[in-house]
Amino acid sequence: MIIPPEIIIMSLFLIVCRIGSCMMLLPGLSMAYIPMQVRLCFAMAFSIVLLPFLWDTIDIQNFEDRSYYLKLVMLELFLGCVYGLSIRVYTLGLQFVGGVISTAIGLNLQPSMGISDSMSETPFSSFIGIIGLLALWVTDFHHYIFEALVKSYGTIAIGKEVDFNGIFFSFVDMLRMTFIIMLRLSGPFLFFCIVFNISIGLLNKLVPQIPVYFISTPYLIGLGSLFLYLLIENIVHNFARSFLYGVF
Repeated sequence: MIIPPEIIIMSLFLIVCRIGSCMMLLPGLSMAYIPMQVRLCFAMAFSIVLLPFLWDTIDIQNFEDRSYYLKLVMLELFLGCVYGLSIRVYTLGLQFVGGVISTAIGLNLQPSMGISDSMSETPFSSFIGIIGLLALWVTDFHHYIFEALVKSYGTIAIGKEVDFNGIFFSFVDMLRMTFIIMLRLSGPFLFFCIVFNISIGLLNKLVPQIPVYFISTPYLIGLGSLFLYLLIENIVHNFARSFLYGVF
């Protein structure tokens, strides 16, 4: 059976929609420093490689119906965005951890333009976000992402019925797990901040003649930096490990 070229191109475009929309939101690949042409060429090349393997899962019978095809395009864009956004939210959680830590140890400086994203964040949040992203790339997280993205065609094939309730419930559950993981990572610094401030408050009550609270900032930064030096390796390790075994 000879397949018309336009059917092949339309099928390829549907694969590009899911792959490209996911790459648009993936951490690292979605940076403004990476040219749009590079991302587009990578999505096209990856989709061309996948087309022969996914051909049997594509329902090409109703492609002549333009409204049906447009519906498939919108659905593929939605699925790719949901998948990419799920991963992006998890990496943004580390910036939340960085904000909590910087506030707890007295390094809450003026927010500025971030390095990895075009949004304002504190220098420490940007720093720990880059470290976490590098840790994920070193542990080959992009291989797991692309593998799961390919397997998604077995779960939700092109043209098949989509369980939107299941997708939204999975997304909400991922948000819940991300919040719990990030809260655990920042928990020691919250405990340190509470203990330090209670100690300073009690010391200020015991020695009211000395403005202890106003001279405590150097000690807060010094002890907090030492605490961070001892724990940052475990934070990054648990962040990367939780991505592989806790969320996905």
